[in-house]
Amino acid sequence: MSKNTAASQSLTVGSRGSPGNDGSDGSDARPISRAARVGAGAASAIFALVAVFHLAVAAGAPLGEYTQGGTNQGALPPQGRVIAGVSATIVLVLAAAILARGERGPLRNVSPRLIAVFGWIATAYAGVGIVLNLITPSAAERAIWAPVTMVLLAACLVTMLATRRTTPNSTPGQTIA
Repeated sequence: MSKNTAASQSLTVGSRGSPGNDGSDGSDARPISRAARVGAGAASAIFALVAVFHLAVAAGAPLGEYTQGGTNQGALPPQGRVIAGVSATIVLVLAAAILARGERGPLRNVSPRLIAVFGWIATAYAGVGIVLNLITPSAAERAIWAPVTMVLLAACLVTMLATRRTTPNSTPGQTIA
């Protein structure tokens, strides 16, 4: 092993960049940037808050005007509560995936490619959320959730773009998710 290889390995951090964790020598890994870790933490925290909101709605909290188009004042009907419960579960998985992209959380040792897929799904979810929250007929829902989903999208994008890696055999500028 050359001095340069040893030096580059000592700079890598986390499960994906550590030599031996995936059978590679770690030479294709880059350290996770502070921006990626902050973005992952912010996105996962927002996702977690959204999940708490959905769980409250699923439990019967009188927040119907802030969700699902705002057509229900007070508590949602049973079908709406089920949808909120399923949404909470999905959002928690997305939170864990984004957190893992920053090499933190319970999914940090899952396949990097799988985490990348779920990370991009989380990013797309945030983007779609912006559109849906801007077109909702509920002014209350729009006022609260449109800005939240905008910040969420920004945090997801920072995380996903800051953690893109180049492959060892790639041409300059070519990256993998």
